[in-house]
Amino acid sequence: MIKSDEAWSLFEKWRSGGTPIVCIERRFDASVSLRGTVVSLSREEARISTPDRKASLTLRFGRGLEFEYSAPKELPDAVPDKLVSILAVVFPLRVTLPVPEVLPMRERIFFLELETFEGRE
Repeated sequence: MIKSDEAWSLFEKWRSGGTPIVCIERRFDASVSLRGTVVSLSREEARISTPDRKASLTLRFGRGLEFEYSAPKELPDAVPDKLVSILAVVFPLRVTLPVPEVLPMRERIFFLELETFEGRE
């Protein structure tokens, strides 16, 4: 795990540099993938938007979030070209009662830093 200040600094680096980001989240019955850049950042939240601004993702930095660097093998999808780094945001574990004998994995969103968007130099 890394400290939240270190993760925030990474989002700030991406925002100030206009760095291409791919966000990948896979849940039980659905997956979401978004390509864009960090368009706004505060101590409360980060917003990633597609280049055409038609889709965005807002991550609220709240209690219980943890951050870690990840390896490509941990990604739920294929690894894009031009990959630089992977930051995983790990959400608090949520279970329904009664608590199952085997706890599910904690949900994650992966933020992939790219050199460039695929197909663009």
